[in-house]
Amino acid sequence: MSDFDVNDPSRVASPLVIDTDLGIGGRRLIVASGIARPEWEIDTDEITRGRDTVHLHIPADRVEQATVHIGLASIANDDSEYAFAVDEASLSIDPAGELALTVNTAVMGETSSLNRFSYQVVAVVARDVAEISGRITWPTRLFTPASTHPFAVADNVAVALNTRDVRPAGGPFGGEIETLVPIAAGEITAVSIADSTATARYRIVNPKKGVPLRVTVGLTGFRLAAGENMSVSADTPGSDIFTLAVGDASRAGVDFSVKTWVLR
Repeated sequence: MSDFDVNDPSRVASPLVIDTDLGIGGRRLIVASGIARPEWEIDTDEITRGRDTVHLHIPADRVEQATVHIGLASIANDDSEYAFAVDEASLSIDPAGELALTVNTAVMGETSSLNRFSYQVVAVVARDVAEISGRITWPTRLFTPASTHPFAVADNVAVALNTRDVRPAGGPFGGEIETLVPIAAGEITAVSIADSTATARYRIVNPKKGVPLRVTVGLTGFRLAAGENMSVSADTPGSDIFTLAVGDASRAGVDFSVKTWVLR
């Protein structure tokens, strides 16, 4: 079984997508086409079967209607009996919550090559509005927003969604090395100010599914006293780390607080 990624031009050529809102309950009309490049060569007089999956990177929660057309685009044979076939093609949703096209192929010949096949997908899909949400709370003595408008903290509080990879650090002391790659920015939706604290609410819309994630908060322009240090951490340890699934694509209550301390 081979996997093809439309973002890799060495595996899929000329990928094109039309993605249109049908205006009915989050439904979208999808038209996707491209040319997959299996570069599959065999040398046998028996039928050999393959199974290829093209990852289209088109978000979807449900496929309601779909038609798929596959065409042999480039084949070769060295003057022997041969067979080339696409036995079956189907559209599904992969663990990342994106459309995946699976194609069953068959080749025979001495030698024969299935170099390219073209595809066209026309589908109606539904997208649920998934989001990660929470709040960030800090002492107003560090930073007091000028107003309760979300723009009042836009330059000072930045929320990011990151993919997360953890590997052993190695060496005599062990431990782990965490690598974070930002993939989406959070939106501040509301600000409230109390006597001694301020709170910003945030959301991250349509987060990625099927991969380890971590929410992080960056702070700018907070005023610390001499010798004072600051950190921001999840109110519930570990709540900022998770993996979302197609049927469980939202997280609420991913809350953070800012704490300060002085080294003595």
